[in-house]
Amino acid sequence: SRPQFKSWRSWLTTGDLYGADFCYRKLPEVLDPFDTAAFARNPMDFWCVATDIETARPVYHKLTTGKGNDVAWIRASASIPFFSRPVEIGGRFYWDGGISDSIPARFLLEKGYEKAVVILTQPAGYQKVPSRMQPLVDRALRKYPAVVDRLHRRFQEYNDSLAYIADQEAAGKLFVFRPSRAIDISAMEKDPRRLKAVYQVGVQDASRQLAAVKEFLKD
Repeated sequence: SRPQFKSWRSWLTTGDLYGADFCYRKLPEVLDPFDTAAFARNPMDFWCVATDIETARPVYHKLTTGKGNDVAWIRASASIPFFSRPVEIGGRFYWDGGISDSIPARFLLEKGYEKAVVILTQPAGYQKVPSRMQPLVDRALRKYPAVVDRLHRRFQEYNDSLAYIADQEAAGKLFVFRPSRAIDISAMEKDPRRLKAVYQVGVQDASRQLAAVKEFLKD
């Protein structure tokens, strides 16, 4: 409920609907400190994906410290066009990785992993359709033609990713978690009760599939 977290005032004054200083500095450094030492010790690779706003191509970054430049990449990977400013890293600017690679399962398998777990946010049978807001997006982002073009194709690329995931799932290379029902919630929801209800759907669905995912990963 804090306006520092999300507010139209923040968007009008800073260009970020979600307050960048609050979300990426005060929250992880002061209010709920992130254990960067434990993160750095963990041998698991952690990647995030952002979209270069000039080329509209995905850029994958391996996080190693959980602070500093890594936080900038995490912020970039979650910065939605129009609602967020592009994030500058190393002289280039980035937006949300969902523009160019919404479900990066192919990236993982091409990195050489033999098995991967994919967590989807839509139930079986879902297909993305063209956005009704596209004409507005075209005008708002006209300075970024590559991004606009990619957003026009995003629904088809998303559906192509779903088809690839289904093929790899059938081949035994992916284990896929899908919600058991449609998640009736806004992408920008902040009502704690609605957020908790969606969380509980995830807990219940995962609990039902826990034995199966353990079997999938056991060797």
